[in-house]
Amino acid sequence: MPYLFSPSELAFYHTGIPYPTLPEDVREIADEEHEAIMEGLLRHGKVLRASHQGAPMAVERDVVGSDQIAVPNTAQHEHG
Repeated sequence: MPYLFSPSELAFYHTGIPYPTLPEDVREIADEEHEAIMEGLLRHGKVLRASHQGAPMAVERDVVGSDQIAVPNTAQHEHG
């Protein structure tokens, strides 16, 4: 079953799970592509990035080139 990927959230969503809402930028990726990326992340210590086209990719931790963007969740909570 295919997955959805959101470049803005750097998150995967399984198409078999009903989500109340999804980010507007989700795009479908093949099961095989998801599996290859997850192997890179889990077995080889790579990090998840999104290309400028919004495609997911697993890259070395210290590599962020001009054709890649890192989109971490930068929301901060203030305690006061």
